[in-house]
Amino acid sequence: MNNNMNNKKEVCMKKMLSVVGMLVVILLPVVVNQLVAEETSNGDPAVSKPVGGPGMGPGFGPNRPFKPGIGPQKMKGARAGFDLGIAEDKVLDIIKKNDPSLYNKVSDLKKNDPVKYDHFIRMAFNMFSMTKDLDADVDKDITRAVSLEWDTMELSQKYQNATDNEKTTIKNEIKSKLNEIFDIRTKIMELRVKKVENHLQELKSNLEERKKNKDAIVNERLEQILERKKHLNW
Repeated sequence: MNNNMNNKKEVCMKKMLSVVGMLVVILLPVVVNQLVAEETSNGDPAVSKPVGGPGMGPGFGPNRPFKPGIGPQKMKGARAGFDLGIAEDKVLDIIKKNDPSLYNKVSDLKKNDPVKYDHFIRMAFNMFSMTKDLDADVDKDITRAVSLEWDTMELSQKYQNATDNEKTTIKNEIKSKLNEIFDIRTKIMELRVKKVENHLQELKSNLEERKKNKDAIVNERLEQILERKKHLNW
């Protein structure tokens, strides 16, 4: 009786070992491939990892690899519609008109460091978008803000490798630039608020005028319906 039980246990154990062996054969290549993929992504010399300060996007963060070939057309999500060519033309046109020295600096950047240049264009384009629908005379202010913003990014990289005494000086310089950027951004926001307020006032005036002319508006709409005329916005 004991022999039969032992035989059954032995058969069951062999089956279990057989199943385990099959699972190892099936899953081992998957695990190995995953490990190889992770190792490759972390150590692939073809993937450039420029060094810089935190929060600076591609080409600046130490843990933000830049992979050649990933362009605007391949992006997904909110930035999928971003056209780098259009952004570049707009940014360079505004900068050239308002700050020739910055324009020359950016032109050199395009030749010497395409990754940083790409990041600069995106950063500048986002800042210039703040002035959308505002008068062109604010372009000079926002160009100044773009230049200052870029300076703070460059200084933040310098800060990482500076001595304690140098860090104090760099920190004060960054803070001074941030104060100026803040003032420019505040000015832009005030202009936008003023524009909204003016538009709101215009809407209120139109609303009051509409109320006064209720009978005329309703009668005009009535004629449109009865005479099957094209329906206008009433």
